[in-house]
Amino acid sequence: THVQAYGGYVLHVGLLRKGSLAEGDQAECHVSYATRKKVAPNHTLTHLLNAALVEALGDGVAQKGSLVDASKLRFDFSHGGALKPSELAAVEASVRAAVADALPVYSQVVPLDRARAIVGLRAVFGEAYPDPVRVVSVGTSVDELLASDGAGCASVEFCGGTHLSNTAEAGAFALIEEAAVAKGIRRLTGVTGEAAVAALALGDALAAELSALEPDKAALNDFKDRLDAAVVSAHVKTELRARLEALSKQAAAAAKAAANELKMRATQAAIEAAEVAAAKGDAFVVLELEPGVDAKGAQGLLTAFGKAVPSVALLAFSADVGGEKLSCFACVPEAVDGLAANEWVAAALEPCGGRGGGKKDSAQGTAPGLDRVGQAVEAARAFASAKL
Repeated sequence: THVQAYGGYVLHVGLLRKGSLAEGDQAECHVSYATRKKVAPNHTLTHLLNAALVEALGDGVAQKGSLVDASKLRFDFSHGGALKPSELAAVEASVRAAVADALPVYSQVVPLDRARAIVGLRAVFGEAYPDPVRVVSVGTSVDELLASDGAGCASVEFCGGTHLSNTAEAGAFALIEEAAVAKGIRRLTGVTGEAAVAALALGDALAAELSALEPDKAALNDFKDRLDAAVVSAHVKTELRARLEALSKQAAAAAKAAANELKMRATQAAIEAAEVAAAKGDAFVVLELEPGVDAKGAQGLLTAFGKAVPSVALLAFSADVGGEKLSCFACVPEAVDGLAANEWVAAALEPCGGRGGGKKDSAQGTAPGLDRVGQAVEAARAFASAKL
């Protein structure tokens, strides 16, 4: 399944699935052309990726390793930091343009000293190459490169591997990942053919979906999970994450503003109800507020209420927006003697199977479901009436 040349020998590495094998046995090797057909586009486009990186980042880029198989291509290179989205986009666009241009791919065995003189040649530093060496070029024949300055050549490297005869055979290309391997070493991963077509289409679909998405926290979180798992172009994923972060900030700001407005309305409603109660000589008020007043909002409400109406105790209920939980909170001023907020909340939530905690002057609690809100209201009024 894997072939390498070492010390003048050709080493075939594979998995023995049945039978036995001993030293001296003869084996017959067969090329898997189906696998080779899948590997070839990934190998040819690795060469183009190498050239595109030099074009985008400069001659300081040096190859530090590569891997090509039937499903992907991987290329390691020297670079001081992560590539910018614009650089990733430029590299991907360069390779895709070479595929679209349907460039011929050439190979020729050339004496090493002549091959090294080819302008624009890319070779791995420190690698020992045979003499003569196989030269693979894209867009310009090896003979032309030997006789010219290399102008118009998309890529030229020393290589003994399998390649396409024309870049169009790759079908498509997508650069799907960029990551760090070690200090000063980056790794790019790409796909070709149907996998690339799918990655490019999914990127376009996610971009369109995000453009139509409302700044709603739940929807944005769902989109983030799907984006993180998506196989799309790396620059597209980075750009969509930036747009998503901006929308998330908008959603957070909108949610904060809505919560503040709700707290103000709820506080005003509680104060007005307490003022009516005080005018009738009542020492407490129990009421249901509009849904959505959470623990943080309730704390602010209780503080504002205590300052505005210091002679009336308050116990209020508010359902969560999803309708799955009932919140209860109470405050009892010093002027109302005989009633403890924590006991009041506990008594109110008992019919609902809820529980709460707090102190004599302020307490909060919750209960599952909303089907017994009416019983909770009656229990709260009965408990306060009995104590006062």
